[in-house]
Amino acid sequence: MDKTIKTVRGNPLAAEPLGRLLIKFAIPSVLSMLVDALYNIVDQIFIGRGVGYLGIAATTVTFPFVTILLSIATLLGIGGSVYTSMNLGAGKEAEAEKTLGTVFTLSVAIGILFTVICLTFLKPLALAFGATKGAQGSLSYVLDYAPIILLGAPFSMAAIALSSMARACGSPILAMGCFLVGAVINLVLDPIYIFVFNWGVKGAAIATVTSQIMSAVILLVYFLKKGHIRLRRKNICPTLPIWVRYLRLGFHPA
Repeated sequence: MDKTIKTVRGNPLAAEPLGRLLIKFAIPSVLSMLVDALYNIVDQIFIGRGVGYLGIAATTVTFPFVTILLSIATLLGIGGSVYTSMNLGAGKEAEAEKTLGTVFTLSVAIGILFTVICLTFLKPLALAFGATKGAQGSLSYVLDYAPIILLGAPFSMAAIALSSMARACGSPILAMGCFLVGAVINLVLDPIYIFVFNWGVKGAAIATVTSQIMSAVILLVYFLKKGHIRLRRKNICPTLPIWVRYLRLGFHPA
């Protein structure tokens, strides 16, 4: 009983009126989607102006990799957040922390595995996704852009998954804010790397990955230091029963 009271006090989802919660959670979620759209639009504008149509082609060919990445991160994040909310509502804070540890570990591990597989078969995959060879082809631009984006996969997956966990813990503003910070960093670094340093699509990719790393770091620090549930070393190793339960919950949204 005491643990349930502690959880209710620590998480507004269990205590505040439904109407207030709807506003508190819906508005940041909508703004997060707008920030994400702005993120991609800004990238395309700077790449189009600084590199040209072949740069845009490189980002287009790379997009299937990003889509797969987002789907996996959504599976982990939504499944984990739903299972965490269920446990917090039942007063099972220790189980919620185990879920957090499992979500974090799997997102990083799968991100690394995804990177290794895609980098190993990058050229044939790029050609399958529509890259063209030759002096006027987009393949060389894809091979400049995609590897850097793929190296950021563990950070991107961790950021997306942990942002869902932050919402489950009653912190939608944090979930929105970390991506807003990332978007601002990307907005600042894109023109510097593309126009000042003349790094082309590599610069755009570095700016994107830098922003993803910053978003992941903000969320990681939150769960290590200030979260209603904490990321603890003892929960870093994935727990198979928890893994199976929350992946089942996240399968359909993904």
